[in-house]
Amino acid sequence: MKRKFFIVTFCIFLTWCLTISAYSAQKDQKNKKPSKKYYKKLSMPDYAPGQVLVKYKKNIPAARKKRGTKLAGIKRTLKKVGFKDKIHLLQTNAQVSAKDAIKKLKSQNIVEFAEPNYIRKLNYLPNDPFYNLQWHLNNTGQTGGVADADIDAQEAWDIEKGYSFPVKIASIDTGIDQNHPDLSSKITPGYNFAGISQKYANALRLVGAYDTYEFAQSIKGTGQSLTHIGLYITKYGSPPGNIAISVRDTLDGPDLASATIYRSDVRNTVQEVYKELNTPVVLNSETTYYIVFKATAANRNRFYGIAQNYSGTNYYVPDIYRDGSIFEFNGSGWENYSEDDWYFRTNPNNNPRDDNGHGTHTSGITAASTDNNSGVAGLSHGATILPIKAADSAGYFYSQDTIDSIDFAVSNSAKVINMSFGGPGFSAAEQQAINDANDAGVVLVASAGNDGASTLNYPAAYNNVIGAGCTDSSDDLCWFSSFNSSVDVTAPGLKIYSTMPTYPVEMNSSGYSNNYDYVSGTSMSAPLVSGLASLVFSRDPLLSPSQVESFITDNADDLGAAGRDNYFGYGRINAFNTVQNIDLNLIQNPSFEMDEDLNGIPDSWQGSNLEAGDGRSSDFAQEGNYSVKITGNSTKLKSVKQRIQVSGNAGDILTYSGWNKNEGATTAGRCNTALIYFNNTDGTRKYAGYLFFYRYTHDWLQLSKTFVAVKDYSSIDITLGYFYQTGTTYFDDFKLLKQ
Repeated sequence: MKRKFFIVTFCIFLTWCLTISAYSAQKDQKNKKPSKKYYKKLSMPDYAPGQVLVKYKKNIPAARKKRGTKLAGIKRTLKKVGFKDKIHLLQTNAQVSAKDAIKKLKSQNIVEFAEPNYIRKLNYLPNDPFYNLQWHLNNTGQTGGVADADIDAQEAWDIEKGYSFPVKIASIDTGIDQNHPDLSSKITPGYNFAGISQKYANALRLVGAYDTYEFAQSIKGTGQSLTHIGLYITKYGSPPGNIAISVRDTLDGPDLASATIYRSDVRNTVQEVYKELNTPVVLNSETTYYIVFKATAANRNRFYGIAQNYSGTNYYVPDIYRDGSIFEFNGSGWENYSEDDWYFRTNPNNNPRDDNGHGTHTSGITAASTDNNSGVAGLSHGATILPIKAADSAGYFYSQDTIDSIDFAVSNSAKVINMSFGGPGFSAAEQQAINDANDAGVVLVASAGNDGASTLNYPAAYNNVIGAGCTDSSDDLCWFSSFNSSVDVTAPGLKIYSTMPTYPVEMNSSGYSNNYDYVSGTSMSAPLVSGLASLVFSRDPLLSPSQVESFITDNADDLGAAGRDNYFGYGRINAFNTVQNIDLNLIQNPSFEMDEDLNGIPDSWQGSNLEAGDGRSSDFAQEGNYSVKITGNSTKLKSVKQRIQVSGNAGDILTYSGWNKNEGATTAGRCNTALIYFNNTDGTRKYAGYLFFYRYTHDWLQLSKTFVAVKDYSSIDITLGYFYQTGTTYFDDFKLLKQ
């Protein structure tokens, strides 16, 4: 006997759902400040500035060489290169470009050739077999779109793949398939805040090999306590009794909580019956719980049926039922013809098993295993995934679960949080959790919504969240992408090919396949932004969340109206432009934000002659919340110092810059300077120069200077000093960049 249960599911809050919802207009606005330009936007040069490679002609007298190179604006020979030392690397004077020097050297007729010191780049291509389907990473027009309407991921990987400083990305979603071959090696231990995860329908008396079948039953929990049981159920005929529900931590153990579904609650068509337990059950993280249903004896003409939480009735499960048994699975649910129990087994809370499919798909977009000759490529190769299940199988997120999930992500060292979900309504509690995460140095990204309208969706509309809209393979706005003040950037989100669970899940009922499939929505756009944020952090882990956002927005490809607009935000993200324009600061803790031992001296720095009141200070700050403060002493040289463990070669060009502010200084005092020394590999120590800040009172002032290493070196020392002064000075945001 096989009856079909016709089930209609409601629109859920997961933003992959392409149903347009008409929410009421919201007054809440995302009051974000304009993107701050922390760095000058640069382009990777084709050759090293101020350097020339030459091969002199034979038999040219030394005096003629000297005269010719001087006329060409050459300052010194940096080194001889090549096996036979026939090629020389020359450095030009500061005011002479490499191009001009080459032209003049050739005009002196003393060189066989003179050319720039070219910079070459990798030409990387991942070996994942489905990479050609991932147009969002490298668009050649393979899907009928416009070539290069992508995020330039392939070009970005020549610079940064995410291994320089591997970042943990928290995915607050429906969970993850922890055994997926393209994800398993990237997953760190997560958590399940949805209360009940994937359910196993296991008829106690069902015999044979098919005694367990996985499907997403509508059993709901809220947070870490199970408070309600929801059941998709119907009846045939008039079953004689009610259904007793009990929750147990051992199958044959005592009831921890109970509820009753009355015969009158159940209709002859499938509907959800939602019952509150007589007492909440705290779901311990290591424990499996059993939801047991017991009905009075019936027969094949009078029975209850439990249905899958699927829309449609065509989900095919071969050989799962056994005709003639007291339980049958008819393709849509279990039918109980006896007084025997049904039961469902829950996952422990430390198991974020994906029973929907959405979380597995978004995780693959961000950080699927790459170069493993399997499946797809993720954007951030070096990133790990922290899966946090905050939604039940139908995709509902409760605020308290979202808040707990954000806190869990921060507590477990995530640097990026992806939130591919949303809905209307501002929550002060959620905003507070987001602010706390932002203050902890975490970047949060959320999908802007699939309403195809101007309705605000949260969490994308909160402050301190990067809101992601959707573009297609022609760089047009996706028809469903929400457009409003929450959109900071856009990213590809139409027909994105990524990982899917390897077992049956809710999304199968909508026609999606297991293992891999295409899915559309701003939910697919957000993880690309999150993946890019992790590449930015990998490139420079000391950046603040606002700096990371600035790099992403400042380097996006502007689409639509010039500048920021409510449709494309600042534009479609460009991974290559973003990572190539990040200056690699060699200085640790350059803005003095970190002081883990709370001794007043910023981490990675050492103090010399400092007194009470000196050290990390929140009085003033050029960047972030802190600077380093030194009070003057007319008899002392006071400073903070740092040794930078970086090696290099003669001819290396380094740019040194920083900010200084003086309060109450006197012109009679000495100076406040930022010194730089090279510790050479031959054992010598070379003073290279300084930044000389004005000795009188002044507001924040930035100075910058370029230095060239004369010898090979093993480390660099920098000193920020306030010498024999009587006022107070502040240093902040120092950078040492190696070209």
